[in-house]
Amino acid sequence: YQRRVHGAIRDGPKPTKQHRIHVAHGIFVEEYEPQLFARIRSLYGCDNPTYLTQLGLAHLIHSLLFGALVTPRGMDSSGQSGSYFFQTPGDLLILKTLPKAEACTLMGILPAYHKHLAKHRHSLLVLYYGLYKLELPRQKPIFFVVMSNVFPPGKPVRKVYDLKGSTHGRSTPRAKRKGPTTALKDLDLHHRIHLPSEVRDDLLDQIAIDTKFLRSFDLMDYSLLLCLGEGQLSPADPSLPRFAQGLMSSVGPCYMGIIDILTTFDWKRSLESSVKQALYTN
Repeated sequence: YQRRVHGAIRDGPKPTKQHRIHVAHGIFVEEYEPQLFARIRSLYGCDNPTYLTQLGLAHLIHSLLFGALVTPRGMDSSGQSGSYFFQTPGDLLILKTLPKAEACTLMGILPAYHKHLAKHRHSLLVLYYGLYKLELPRQKPIFFVVMSNVFPPGKPVRKVYDLKGSTHGRSTPRAKRKGPTTALKDLDLHHRIHLPSEVRDDLLDQIAIDTKFLRSFDLMDYSLLLCLGEGQLSPADPSLPRFAQGLMSSVGPCYMGIIDILTTFDWKRSLESSVKQALYTN
């Protein structure tokens, strides 16, 4: 699988031609691994008609073409990647543009990712539901992924934290805090969040399983996205992952997921790590 990841990054995704859709003059959309993504969606009760209705592909393509992309509820979780976000109607799905390298990484890990989700249905890993490429005349193609929304649809959010377990540079400047859905960071979390002991143990076990999977592919720089909500949790839906539906904690409802999982520890990251280690050691 690791060879497949590195091969995919080197060679690029290989679409099946019959899944190339002609949208308008000179504009095409290619869908990658539609059958495998359909199997992933079916694990969580999302059949093809439901997915296509939620996605509203025509609306999304219009947004991509005319620059109507926004960050989900005003939150920028893309760091310095330059990615754009778009929420589908109903807030159930998120579209995110990807660099080609991350699209290739997703293609490389996709079979193992599907097996991981099938074995661990309550995984905290972000749920990827589809990968596409938009081809425009005389422009570079745009890769975009469709994924589940960690934010609870239709529910108010008090605070959002993007947590990496690090302290260096892990605070959001006050000038960038534009509202309750602006992503704060590790040093901005000033209180403990208590969970029932059994729930806490199950959560930590699942995080350990998910991060072990990511390490097996040299994936890094991922975050635990933590959303603090208000009110009560919605009734449990057996078709959805347990932790994605929220947990009741000492500070109210918490929603969480592991996001930004497609960055590989390549030679650039290795060099960056070595330079930082030398600087901080000195």
